[in-house]
Amino acid sequence: MNAPAANQYATDIPARLDRLRFGRIHWLVIAALGVTWILDGLEVTLVGSLSGVLSERSTLGLTPTEIGFAGRAYIVGAVCGELLFGDLAQAPLSSGGNQRQRA
Repeated sequence: MNAPAANQYATDIPARLDRLRFGRIHWLVIAALGVTWILDGLEVTLVGSLSGVLSERSTLGLTPTEIGFAGRAYIVGAVCGELLFGDLAQAPLSSGGNQRQRA
């Protein structure tokens, strides 16, 4: 193995991660991500399906420009919400109050 350059660090973290067991928490994370993925796909499908109905005169009678604006607002709201609430969800973990101490 080559010696690390002056601005690089040698670490054994990948090897340590490879030795970890695949436990119950990992299956729970996979299940939660799967449910989230399904619900996200359902949400996108509903938004796409509703755009055709909302353009009819008997409903809201939106123009294609208004439907496009509503779609953009939907995406911008999702991104802004993720940025705001993602930081809020990480706050308890980054404060150090919930971390275990190593001996």
